[in-house]
Amino acid sequence: TELSLSDHSVRFWNAPSRYRELEIVANDILYKLSVSEKNGEGLRLTDFAILLPDISTYRSSIEWVFDGGILVERTEKDRSTLHRQKIPYSL
Repeated sequence: TELSLSDHSVRFWNAPSRYRELEIVANDILYKLSVSEKNGEGLRLTDFAILLPDISTYRSSIEWVFDGGILVERTEKDRSTLHRQKIPYSL
């Protein structure tokens, strides 16, 4: 099997805080879903898994980022609006 440098199906993240780490991951998930929708690929939230070394140390950050939502921009009819996109999850 040949490895492709363009394959981003497995990624490792490191950030200055747990909150920022999860915020980056959430933004990446929303971006991939958006691109998938535009390309007609049919990617779904159930296609993602976030693996953590100790879920209990991340619990409050997970709730804050995924329940609070990520600020995203939507453009419709030459008008941009900002809204919070929540990402459903289970622990």
